[in-house]
Amino acid sequence: MKQSVYLLASAMASLSLLTSPAYALDFSGEASVGLENTDNSLRTRTNEQDELIVSAGVSGRLQENTGAFTSDISASVFQDHYTEDTFGDETNFNLRGMANWAIVRDRVDLIVQDFYQQRDINSLASSTPNNTQDTNVFSISPVMRFALANRHQLTVTPAFRDFYYEETIEDNQQLALQADWLYLLNRTMNVGAGVNFAETDYEDNALSDHTITSPYVIVSGERAKFDYRLNVGTTEIDRDTLPDEDGSMADLFVSYGKTDRSRITLRLASILTDASSNQFDSLTAIENGDFDNEQITSDVLRNEVMRLQYNLNQDRLSSSAWVELRDLDYKVDNSLDREVQEFGINLTYNLSSLMSASFRAVSRDTDVTLTNRNDDAMLLGVGMGYRLSRQLRTSLDINYYDEESSTLAGSEYEETSIVWRLAYAFGRVR
Repeated sequence: MKQSVYLLASAMASLSLLTSPAYALDFSGEASVGLENTDNSLRTRTNEQDELIVSAGVSGRLQENTGAFTSDISASVFQDHYTEDTFGDETNFNLRGMANWAIVRDRVDLIVQDFYQQRDINSLASSTPNNTQDTNVFSISPVMRFALANRHQLTVTPAFRDFYYEETIEDNQQLALQADWLYLLNRTMNVGAGVNFAETDYEDNALSDHTITSPYVIVSGERAKFDYRLNVGTTEIDRDTLPDEDGSMADLFVSYGKTDRSRITLRLASILTDASSNQFDSLTAIENGDFDNEQITSDVLRNEVMRLQYNLNQDRLSSSAWVELRDLDYKVDNSLDREVQEFGINLTYNLSSLMSASFRAVSRDTDVTLTNRNDDAMLLGVGMGYRLSRQLRTSLDINYYDEESSTLAGSEYEETSIVWRLAYAFGRVR
């Protein structure tokens, strides 16, 4: 599977090179080495063990915008060596790629996306190398737009998605079709109707395949700084070997851009869905909800989410702040049911042309409904970066983790880690 992902990244990069003039490409990369010292590498409440982790790797980003073809591909590969042998050596490859080819301008687009990363096997356990697995999500979808009349537009989006999990058995393929009809009520408001159809086929025959059908009505609008979309309808899930599910659905997304550099987004939703679909939505836009708060499973679930997020990008300050409330109700395995409250903030400030500072804080409260288990997790991190030369940079980060649980079955630990990194930039140096 890794080989196919490498080939996909190469193919996307090659397509960028072959379909555009050289000046349209923007490539930047880094080669880096690092040291991390942690006082609790196993992340346990007892038997805490110090560890020194030596890492080395390369990363790069290729961007292109020629009008008809746009792409944004980021990839990295890092090798981690645990000098005290608490874990074996780890090689982690990550890829985040998107390519959009406007085959017929304003009529037909072809969108290809791929996301390769590591995720926790058990989302309620400590995040350590023995609780992580490689995952990959690949999607290809043509987007076809038809102007039916002066104020009417039909958008049809068939899609194929492939989900791969290294350790667990939820590998599956999805065939999906979304069709939306919109009527331009006035200059800033549309009304319409749509349907979303998705058929999921698991590679393991022990898992129940399912088909999701969701008809809905649409109200949407767009102004200079404000846009929104509301879908309200019903969902029916037909499962091959398990009871069928049906119920109402509502999904509201609001975006407000106070300036060109700041934006506030809000998502309010209550939908019947499956974990793979939620993972894809989270990867394409974190504003849809953080999938780290969910469990990889073949079960279907009701996902109720409220996520409010603020992003700011200025010359010297980049920041994001968010609050997310989740209520996850799994239909067969109710031991996975949970309520999650998450608050977070990220800040990066350029003190000068050579020095930057960063701060991060995340608090997550998870209530496991069936067992009355409560997990409280907190992360605090500060960092400093310094540009030694035009191409050479160094950074130092200090992170503090604290997790407590109301039961012995929960994850509970404290950890402080110090990370030093030296990076050499190549390509277009920013």
